[in-house]
Amino acid sequence: MPKTLADKTTLKGRGLSRWIGSAFVLSRDAVARRLLALGIGPTALTILGLLFTVVAAVFLALGAGAQPRILSWQGPTCWRLWAGLALLGCGAADMLDGAMARLGRKATRFGAFLDSTLDRYCDILLFLGIGIYYARHGNLTYQLLATVAMANALLISYTKARAEDFIPSCRVGYWERGERFAALLIATFFGGIPAMLWELAIFPFFTALRRIQFTHRAIRTIAQGAELAHDPTGKPTDGSLFDRCRRGSLIYDLVTGAYIAFIIFAPIDNTDLLSRWFG
Repeated sequence: MPKTLADKTTLKGRGLSRWIGSAFVLSRDAVARRLLALGIGPTALTILGLLFTVVAAVFLALGAGAQPRILSWQGPTCWRLWAGLALLGCGAADMLDGAMARLGRKATRFGAFLDSTLDRYCDILLFLGIGIYYARHGNLTYQLLATVAMANALLISYTKARAEDFIPSCRVGYWERGERFAALLIATFFGGIPAMLWELAIFPFFTALRRIQFTHRAIRTIAQGAELAHDPTGKPTDGSLFDRCRRGSLIYDLVTGAYIAFIIFAPIDNTDLLSRWFG
């Protein structure tokens, strides 16, 4: 049996996200069962999610950074409103397809491959839409930030996929796809896309770096004939302090709250710093 590190998290120390997550799973699975009863398959939801993403990307290209922050059905911010609604559809499809595959016993290797591949296309399309908006307005700074944020998203996914050719699992680091998608969704509805771009152009890099570090240590542990340690949730860990920031923990809630507050309240606008500095 793999070694398990003792869980020092008490009930009082468990985060609000743990309870919200539990309620969400029950609701998600109920909807998934209803869709299965209607004869809808998980692959159809996966494709639908991609279509919602294309729509959201188009709307983001039309108004990602439009001001003011307050949304309206009329004026330039209407595009962000429509983009946000399309993102809700995309997120719902993304969460339901996996549940449907599991509950309906329709999970296949190709289905998992297709889902992961289309997730990467979705990442590209959304940041491409934002980049196009800023390109239309000649804003070099935010074109660059959108490109770096896209690269970070792909690098996080690549490091995990490549690492798992050598070790059983590499799900470490904060900025997984759910966190990145939530950041974009919140930024779209609250007019914080400039702040979100700074956030996703900087911090997810450290998740990729963490995965590189974790994989190096895990490969060395396996080469020495030892077993990898697991936390109480069954997730492989090397005992790093960063691994305590897992979904459902109080630390995770505090970090997430800080990131959300930055997106909503940070006084960051569309100022093109690069053009100002370099003329």
